[in-house]
Amino acid sequence: MNTIVVNQAQSNKSENMVWVVSIEGQDDSRQFCKSARAAMKYMFLLKSRTGLYISKEGLQMLSAEIARLKNPEAVAKIKEHAEAIAEAYDVN
Repeated sequence: MNTIVVNQAQSNKSENMVWVVSIEGQDDSRQFCKSARAAMKYMFLLKSRTGLYISKEGLQMLSAEIARLKNPEAVAKIKEHAEAIAEAYDVN
């Protein structure tokens, strides 16, 4: 079954990263988006037009990127807390 997927790629025209939204198995369906929010909107537009499923991994990746851009201080605190937990419970 075809699924709507998203990947992050290097832009050919600049040094910026872009999001590539496509239908799995169809190379002609690729759409390049400048932001994670635009990519998510396009994924849901494709879903409504085609009825295909959106990949969970792609949706989680876009959600995390949008959250990171929305509140970078909170994400930094979470990462610090996760590192502290990892050090405290290090198996080695």
